[in-house]
Formats: sequence, structure tokens, C-alpha cells
Amino acid sequence: MGTVDTIRSMWKGKSVDQQNRGVEGILLVPYRAFVVLWIGISSLVYCTTVLSLAPLAGTMAKRVARLWMIHLLYFSRVHIKTIGKEKLDKDCHYVFVANHQSYYDIPALSAGLPFLLSFIAKKELFRIPLFGWAMSAAGHVWISRDNAREARKSISRAVDRINKGSISLVLFPEGTRSCTDVMGTFKRASFTLAIEAGVPVVPVSIVGARSIMAKRSLSLVPGTVFVVVGDPIPAASVARLDKKELSALMAEKMNAGIERGISAWEENERQG
Repeated sequence: MGTVDTIRSMWKGKSVDQQNRGVEGILLVPYRAFVVLWIGISSLVYCTTVLSLAPLAGTMAKRVARLWMIHLLYFSRVHIKTIGKEKLDKDCHYVFVANHQSYYDIPALSAGLPFLLSFIAKKELFRIPLFGWAMSAAGHVWISRDNAREARKSISRAVDRINKGSISLVLFPEGTRSCTDVMGTFKRASFTLAIEAGVPVVPVSIVGARSIMAKRSLSLVPGTVFVVVGDPIPAASVARLDKKELSALMAEKMNAGIERGISAWEENERQG
């Protein structure tokens, strides 16, 4: 237990079809068409609202963006179950470090964690008309994968926002969505931000999102996603670690969280 091989063997064979059992009798094709239509219409409404509110009421704009995530999950018939939420202080700010499986990771974290979250995302997403503008207005932070100087500026910008007490931030250290339920290799550069932020760092493990919508697929299957919150690592302890050490510590704790999430997912399946 606790190793990547253990996680692979535990989760081997967990297919989309297994989470499909809860929607027997539902015509998935028209259902998916409805969700796509809803996403398109709601994106226009919510993005426009966020852009309108951001200049005058930044916090309200973030709340509206979070509400869109919650509604997306509702209409997608995706249920979120959070384990370990009691470990978090709602009056504090954190850097959350999470594994990345699916487009549904961001809605899952937005709904599963009791904070208005900002995400680090690739620069290209912010160039999408309306959607990218709304992401920026909602406080998300873009980062360039190809330009080290721009990436450094983005990290400094995110650290400044955290230090001003305005955001809790989510990092996906794999840098992209994993094709399996086993975590990919971490990009250590992402831990520069976690170390410099000066706030507690929290490992978060997501289990089940890949079965909702896998990488390279737009096929949507309703189901349950588990968000497992690990023990926060105090800022003073983080400051004593270098990027390599923090990366290894996060991988260990997140793998343990994945194991716990798999057990919870299997129990949820048994209960139907």
C-alpha cells in the first residue's frame, strides 16, 4: 500500500462502464446533447455576469464562477463527496496540490472545497474569447509553459495575491491530465510557488473524475467523484524543504489519498 504499483493494481479495470450502472435506462446520447447545450448557453450567461461584476465586486464574481461549477456538476449528474474537509480552517488560505485526471477536476474541487479557489492554468486557455476573459476576471492565474521568464512573473503574481489574503490557489503539478488513475511525473518547478507562498500546503487526491470524462474524450458518464483532503503542511515546515523534497512529500501523501479514495469509491459502488 502507498506505492504507485499498489494503486495501479487496486484500480485496474475500473472502467467507465462500472460508473455507468447508476444510469441504466437513461438514453445517454440525448442526455449528453442536453449537457453540451446547457454548457454552451450557461457559459455565455455566467461568463458575461463574471465580466460585469469583476470590476466592482471581485468576490461576487468569484462566487458566480463557483456557482457555475456547482450547476455544471448538477446537470451532469456528478456527485462530489469530500473526505477530510474538517482538516481545513475556513478563515485561512492554502495552496492545494492536486492530481489531474479530467476536465471535471476543477468543478469537483470548486464544489468539494469550502473556498473560493483560483487555479493555475496554461496561458492558451485565457485566449479563448469570453471564457478566457472570465477566467482572468475570476482571479485564475495563467502560466506560460514555454517561456521561463513569463512563468516566473506568473508565479510572483500568484504569490502576491496569496500574500494579500485574497485567494487560495490550486496547483496541478503533473501539468496535464493523466491518461490513467496513476499520477504522472510531477513538474518540480510548480513547487516554487508553493514554497514562496508562505501559507500551508495541502495535498488533495481526486478519485473517479476520469470515469466521468477521460482525457481525449468528450464522452460524459454520470457518477461520483471523491475529493480526499490530506493533512495541511504548515508554512514553516514547507519553508524548510526544497522543491525536490516537497514534490516527493506531496506524491507520497497524494498516493495515500488516492488509495483512501479508491476504498471509498468501492464502498460507494457496493452500496449502489
